[in-house]
Amino acid sequence: MLKVERTIENVILGLFVGMTLFGFTSLILGWAGFGYFFALVGILGLLFKLAFYLYEKK
Repeated sequence: MLKVERTIENVILGLFVGMTLFGFTSLILGWAGFGYFFALVGILGLLFKLAFYLYEKK
């Protein structure tokens, strides 16, 4: 069960990283609407994931 939970966490982390990269790429290419949304959601997701990791580590 622990391996399944770890896999789900890695998939979610990968989605947030992918959204962040897609957002910044969209900003570079000039698609501001997509870029701001995906970059913001991706960064907020990564920060939430980091906060949850640090809270769980205590």
